[in-house]
Amino acid sequence: GTLKKSGVDGVRLNLLGWQSKGYNNYPAHLPVSRKAGGIKGLKNLTKTAAKTGATVQLLDNFAEGDFDGSGISIRREAAYNMQKKPLADTEQTKLLLDVGVGFDAFKKNVKKLSGTGINGYSFDLFGSLVYDNVASGRQLRRQEYIDKVNYYLELSNKEFGSSAVDGANCYALKNAGFIYNLPDCSSGEFIYDMDVPFLQTVLHGYRPYSGRDFGNFSNSVETAVLGWLEYGYVPAFVLGEESPSILKNTKSEGFFYSRIDDWTDTIGDIYKDFLPAYQKIKNQEISDYISTDKTREITYENGTKLLINYDDEPCEICGVTVEALSYKII
Repeated sequence: GTLKKSGVDGVRLNLLGWQSKGYNNYPAHLPVSRKAGGIKGLKNLTKTAAKTGATVQLLDNFAEGDFDGSGISIRREAAYNMQKKPLADTEQTKLLLDVGVGFDAFKKNVKKLSGTGINGYSFDLFGSLVYDNVASGRQLRRQEYIDKVNYYLELSNKEFGSSAVDGANCYALKNAGFIYNLPDCSSGEFIYDMDVPFLQTVLHGYRPYSGRDFGNFSNSVETAVLGWLEYGYVPAFVLGEESPSILKNTKSEGFFYSRIDDWTDTIGDIYKDFLPAYQKIKNQEISDYISTDKTREITYENGTKLLINYDDEPCEICGVTVEALSYKII
């Protein structure tokens, strides 16, 4: 409602930390946190969102769990390697899960959340990570893993209308309606002289997607807006109602400067400037991409050109003067 008053339509709410365990404590699928209002509060949120043209998706993680074993049986639910050890990070804090076992839990969640009005699930890691599970009695090879991932997406689509995935591995593109956390840079190997939005060029015009540069966490909102246009990203912010000071000493303490009231006017201004430009290019394939150190010239299938100047001085691109830290569409 707050953003709607600033003229922002079509907001996609991707809820973080809605579970009783809070953010980044996995597995923690249900129940809905009482502090967040429980199931009743979720229903009220989706009703309000629907009235303002927004959608609500629940972010969850069925591929990763906490190694401390809280809420998980490592022996029965973890994925194992050939050395008969759980697949875990080097710090032994997170481990990978058997997505086949997790699917049973997901089906139960779907049943319990029926009627809440949510518009789908957002699945962390499902579009960016593939792994074998060679646990005795429940082996899951990579193709079987991929099939399971699509079962999750299909069920979310069927029961709630949509789904989203973290990353853009090709197997997820068939069923995922939205893609978030697209990588926007290379691995930085010395043989590369510059990064180009190759994956974004492939997807542009086919799927809506967002990147990893959240507007309220960027060094410059102006530069972030230019990057969103260049890469075809849907603008993204991490926002909450309360002051981020209450997140100190939690797994969310990095979400500084995230109180929605501090950003409402800025987001409204960005929306008014960004949307007309984005509407002209969002459904178009990219046919040409020319980059220099500070400028971009991007051509779309309908002949539209996006000219971007990242410099702090005006410059000429394709015979057109573009102001500092600005863009033009011709």
